[in-house]
Amino acid sequence: MDAPDGLRRVALRGHGKLTPPESGDVLVTASAGAGGEAITLWAAPGAREALRKGARAPGSCAKRPVAARVVVQAAGGTTVTTIADLDLPYCHVQPLPGGRLLVVAARGGGAAIFDGDGVRLRRARVSDGIEHVLTTPSGRVWIGYFDEGVYGGDPVAHHGIVRYDADLETEWLFPFDTGFGAVDDCYALNVDGEDAWSCYYSDFPVVHLAGDAVTGWRNAGGQGANALLAAPGMCALIGGYAGSRDLATVGWLTGGRREVATETRLVLPDGGALPERPRFVGRGTDLHVFTETAWLRLGLEDLL
Repeated sequence: MDAPDGLRRVALRGHGKLTPPESGDVLVTASAGAGGEAITLWAAPGAREALRKGARAPGSCAKRPVAARVVVQAAGGTTVTTIADLDLPYCHVQPLPGGRLLVVAARGGGAAIFDGDGVRLRRARVSDGIEHVLTTPSGRVWIGYFDEGVYGGDPVAHHGIVRYDADLETEWLFPFDTGFGAVDDCYALNVDGEDAWSCYYSDFPVVHLAGDAVTGWRNAGGQGANALLAAPGMCALIGGYAGSRDLATVGWLTGGRREVATETRLVLPDGGALPERPRFVGRGTDLHVFTETAWLRLGLEDLL
C-alpha cells in the first residue's frame, strides 16, 4: 500500500523484544553491534533520570554513580551484565571482543571498558559532543561528533569523525582536504566490518572510510539522514528532518555522485506509523530500529 504522498510503504520486520532485565527497569539506550546483535542499557527510573542528565547537572550520574544493566541479544543467546557504579551521562553502549563492553558518554568525553562481570578495566577520554559510537569486529571504535563537539574547541572532535584503537587511543582523524567538505555534524554513521560510511552536514555527501582512505560521492538533493545503509555502488539514507523520519531514499553511487533511484516510507510491522523518535542504527546493508519495547530490522534489498 502506498503512503498518502504516493510513496510505497515498506514494513519493518519484528526481530526481537526488548525485555527489562529486572522488574521495574526502563530502557536508557539501544544500539547494534558488529555481529548484528542488539545491545541495550537499562536502569531503574531514578537512575535513568540521572543517566540522562548532563555531566555538570545536579543529580547527574557523573556526580552520583548509579547501577545499570547492559543486555546483549545475539543469535547464541542473551547476556546481562550489571555495572554497579556507572557515572557516564547520555551513554552510548557497544559490545567488544571477548565479552567486554564499551560505554561512552555523549557529553563530557568520558569512556570506559568493562569486562563481562561489570568490572571497569579502563577509563579514557574521547572528546565531548558524541552522536554515534560503533565498534568493529577487531575492537576498534568509530565515533561521530555533532556540531557542539566539532566546534567546541577540542582538536580531536573538530575532525567530526574519529577512529580509536582497541585501547581508546586516537588512531585516525577525518581529513579536512578530502574535497567533500569538513564534517560540521556527523548525521549518519554506519560501520561495516572495519570500514565506515557517513553522511554529514552541511552538504550531505556520502563517504566511505576504508583504512585511511576516503572515497566520496556528492549527494544530489541532500538529505539530513539519521542513518544509512551501504553496499557496493548503492546507498540508502534513512530518516531526516521533521516529516521525514520514516523516509528511506536509495541512490546509486556512480561518477562521483549519488543519484536517487527510489523513495519509500517505513512503517511498523502492522502498518502503523513509526514512533516519534525511533532509534536507527545502520550496519552494512542492515537497518536496526529500536522502540521502547521492540527490535525491528530491514535490509537494503527490501527498499528496492
